[in-house]
Amino acid sequence: MQCMAEMEERIRSFNHDLPDPGLLHHYLKLGQSLAEEAAELNLNQLQECWLRRTYDTLFETIVDSLTPSHWRGCCLDHLYQPLFALKRFYRHSPQGQQKINALCYELAITSRYCLNTH
Repeated sequence: MQCMAEMEERIRSFNHDLPDPGLLHHYLKLGQSLAEEAAELNLNQLQECWLRRTYDTLFETIVDSLTPSHWRGCCLDHLYQPLFALKRFYRHSPQGQQKINALCYELAITSRYCLNTH
């Protein structure tokens, strides 16, 4: 879990160097692995928490206007992975469609804003 927090800090506080090309891939893979472990133990809330955490980290980086636009764009390009994982997770939930629709709406509005500010 400490590794996850350290990667989140690196993602959120991009330091103007060239981004580590494997950072987002490794972060998303770790988040997915933790969510899968929770699912195997039937810990649905924990599974959702891991998926939302990876989604929120990338989303918050995208909307941070102090983050360089190329890094924001890179995070936006990878955001589909936790979004699709959440979509799969929510498909059997009574309010699942509402939750995924809210995420997609928020992403659509925000990505338009982010793309217009480049």
